[in-house]
Amino acid sequence: MNLTSFRKDIYNVTKSVIENHEELEISVGNEGDGVVLMSLADYRALKELQYLENTGVLSTVLDRMENETKDDFSLEDAL
Repeated sequence: MNLTSFRKDIYNVTKSVIENHEELEISVGNEGDGVVLMSLADYRALKELQYLENTGVLSTVLDRMENETKDDFSLEDAL
């Protein structure tokens, strides 16, 4: 979507992005220039994922999920 089209219907476009959890690329001028509109909830989730990846937590969790056994977690231990 170009900036002019976005400007004409900013409220409805923004509402749709939020409700449908879809990003929207808005082009400005030259090809490759522009911005991305996304919901705040999606942005925060992306930032959290980035933090978990940068700190190594994500790879640890994924590794443990991939290699888990039945004895890795006990409900009694959690209480």
